[in-house]
Amino acid sequence: MLESGPLDAPPQLTAGWASLPRPFGAFELLEEVARGGMGIVYKARQTQAGRLVAVKVLLAGHFAAPDFVQRFRTEAEAVAALDHPHIVPVYDVGECEGQPFFSMKFVEGGSLAGRIARSGGRIAEREAVTWLCKLARAVHYAHQRGVLHRDIKPGNVLLDAAGEPFLTDFGLAKLAEKDSHLTRTTAMLGTPGYMSPEQARGEARELTTAVDVYGLGAVFYELLTGQPPFAGSTAMETVRQVLEREPRRPSLLRPAVDRDLETIGLKCLEKDSARRYGSAEALAEDLERWLRHEPVLARPAPLAERIAKWVRRHRAAFAALVSIALVLIAGLTVSVWLTLRATDAEALAYRRLAESQASEARAVKAAAAETDARQGAQAVTTFLTNTLLASASRRDGKMLTVAEILDDTAAEIDTIGYLPEEQKSLLVALGQSYLALGLFREATPLLTRYRDFCLSTLGPDNRQTCRGDFFLATALAGSGRVAEAQELRENLLLRNRRASGAETDATQQTMEVLAATWAANGSPDKAIRMLEELLPLRTRMSGPENNLTYAVKESLADAYLAAGRYHEAAAQWEALAGHVMKTPDASSARKVHVLTQLALASLRDGRLPEALRHWAAASVANKDDRIRDIWFAGLQVWFGNEAEHAAMSVRLLKDEAATGNAGAANCVAKLVSLRPVADPEVRAAASALARRAVALGQQDTLLPWYYLSLGMAEYRAARSPEALAALLAADEGAARTEPGQRTYIQSTAGIYRAMILARRGDLPAAREAFVRATAEMKPLPADGQDPLSDHANQDDLVLWLAYKEAQAMLAGPPEK
Repeated sequence: MLESGPLDAPPQLTAGWASLPRPFGAFELLEEVARGGMGIVYKARQTQAGRLVAVKVLLAGHFAAPDFVQRFRTEAEAVAALDHPHIVPVYDVGECEGQPFFSMKFVEGGSLAGRIARSGGRIAEREAVTWLCKLARAVHYAHQRGVLHRDIKPGNVLLDAAGEPFLTDFGLAKLAEKDSHLTRTTAMLGTPGYMSPEQARGEARELTTAVDVYGLGAVFYELLTGQPPFAGSTAMETVRQVLEREPRRPSLLRPAVDRDLETIGLKCLEKDSARRYGSAEALAEDLERWLRHEPVLARPAPLAERIAKWVRRHRAAFAALVSIALVLIAGLTVSVWLTLRATDAEALAYRRLAESQASEARAVKAAAAETDARQGAQAVTTFLTNTLLASASRRDGKMLTVAEILDDTAAEIDTIGYLPEEQKSLLVALGQSYLALGLFREATPLLTRYRDFCLSTLGPDNRQTCRGDFFLATALAGSGRVAEAQELRENLLLRNRRASGAETDATQQTMEVLAATWAANGSPDKAIRMLEELLPLRTRMSGPENNLTYAVKESLADAYLAAGRYHEAAAQWEALAGHVMKTPDASSARKVHVLTQLALASLRDGRLPEALRHWAAASVANKDDRIRDIWFAGLQVWFGNEAEHAAMSVRLLKDEAATGNAGAANCVAKLVSLRPVADPEVRAAASALARRAVALGQQDTLLPWYYLSLGMAEYRAARSPEALAALLAADEGAARTEPGQRTYIQSTAGIYRAMILARRGDLPAAREAFVRATAEMKPLPADGQDPLSDHANQDDLVLWLAYKEAQAMLAGPPEK
């Protein structure tokens, strides 16, 4: 049973992520491609590199429970340490907008599960063996570096355009050298139809590389037969099959299956892990023997062994058969005796004895069945508690989604004779799993039952009751029942204080969540009071330099900002910036975030020079995000600090002078071109860099953006014909993009064309071009308005600056 406190709370969905495409740091998120209990995977465009990537984002960001953050980091750490041609590589790990994330290679061919489904389950044997060889080599490579995958299935194998397989989704990975509390009962341990028996039994700490050999075997079985080795009508039935049954021989499902391949697959799926291949490499070598038409080492199990397996799986049935056999023998003996003695009385006595023995055998059989049923229920409870908590999976071929598994299980929870403690454990596990998937309405009745169960049996101040209230409040808030959630959290805090005082993790976690609730619901003053009380508690309990303490400080700084207490917000962010900038291992993204918030607070506090200085410091600290540097430079010119913009432009131009990265070249060229730079050599260098971006990005969908930057750079270099040609190419390329991008590119290109006409002295034509360019443009901030109040992004700044510059040119005499 789970006995963890509120820190185990699953993540909540982050608002504002439904609108795509959207910028996200150095990426543009294009579409959602996968969703799990911990995070979402997006197809994204990396703006610097000019390439498509996959970006996985932790749903709850810095509000996520520590276990979720650790699991997410474990996945990133596991894959980042692996460099194998058949493991999806991780490019970058970081945090943006409060969301931990990492980016990976985008594999465009879809999953192996989709390929199996599209083929109707008929994959050529030689192709299947080739895929599995490469996957087994990749798994062995991971094992040699201390990483167990623990969730190998067709849905976690991706195929590129050339049909090459890539192993992905290390969300359940276990690092041998860092086996932590995540392997306790709250860990996720697999997908029912593909998990090994030891996983189904919840033996987290005993898992070895044999688990992944089993997973490879399950994938191979589906490649050979078109279906997984076990697929019950419900998740519970599937787990029972994994624990109790042997997989059907593939040749019974597909008579044409090669016998050697059948033997190899069944060896991987042995219930006893010691009887599987000793390593994934050994499996790969046997498959390669088959490819070379050599004898394989695996051998079919002899008849005696198969009988022994059947007996081990069906002890109760075997005992019943033995009893029946004994009864038959006894009956035969009685018949012979009756014939010899011909005594009716003795015959009757022995018949009654035989009947008694048969009755006893039936009783033994019934008792064995009842014991097995109880053990099965306990195994299912263990499975749900260990594997469904915070797990998620997409529909892959014949696989069920976790939501469907949860629905099946929730429907059966009252039909099976669980003990009260088992039912309570299932209620909270199911409720938390629904929460992890963002299915708050489905979670609410289950968590209400769990909370009522604890309340009636344990009392209101018991830790499990408080835990139930914490989860239920999360479900209510997610369902839109905000007032009920807030009332429940306020009541929970009173009981936590009464039961254990303020010097506990549970109380302090509740205080932090309640403060966030108040801040989000328009009560920043209440949030401030709560956080000001919490900060010294966290400082005493966790230490002044602890990340938990600094998280409270950041929340307090944000609350000051929301309440309009700008001076206090600036002071708080300044202290945080001082700490972060002195911390050797602080990430670039963290430094940029703190400095940006400090600049915003300073701006709102009426200290514009300090804000501009902090944005400049953020630009220096920013090591990777060139798009963000455009934002910083744009803010400098927005508020009239042309000198700092020029200095930033020159510094970044030097950094990127010889770059071979189309995205980086484009970003820096655009930055330098936002405003005229006095030095003609700098303008020429920006123009050259923009041309390099176009040349490097000829096969890229970002090409219209590159042409737009080139047009800006050529305009700054006073090369009007070249600028017009580039702007025309941007306009034509934009016609093939989605509507929002098309409007932006064409509006910006049109404004620059109007400025070129104005520079030539043709003001009527320039004004006409300006009107056409701005006809469909979204409204821009008014003069003197704080640009950050409208959440302007980098592109908004580029367009705003061009718009204001063109307005000034069209209102006065032609530019000389």
